[in-house]
Amino acid sequence: MVGVLFERVGANIIGQEVFRFNSDAQQDFPQQLASLASALEARMPIVHVDAAVVRSMDRSPFGRRENTSANRYAVEGVLLATCRRSVERTVRLRGVDIGERCGSSKQAAETRAAEICGEALKSAGAAALAALHIAEG
Repeated sequence: MVGVLFERVGANIIGQEVFRFNSDAQQDFPQQLASLASALEARMPIVHVDAAVVRSMDRSPFGRRENTSANRYAVEGVLLATCRRSVERTVRLRGVDIGERCGSSKQAAETRAAEICGEALKSAGAAALAALHIAEG
């Protein structure tokens, strides 16, 4: 799990990674969720954000394995609940919705995010870009 924060400084947008969580494979899934919540909860007061976007799974025409989808939705729920305790404007958006919030497409938002924070963080960066638009809107 990666969290990226974007802020506007004059005419420029700057971005940085502010949260990274790697689960412990030795823990069972519910404990991994609890560890994620604890780690994020500890970080939220430090980052001071005005809006948070949790990136949701895009719909796939090919479907997904049921277990993978269920786990992903559980992680999204933990992220949403944890962020919402600190940030009133917390939303869950799919890639296409992120593009719309940014006034463009998913691909354009990811391209812009990659320009700001690098290719490796483009998905999280696109969510951060949408959060910036929500905060400024």
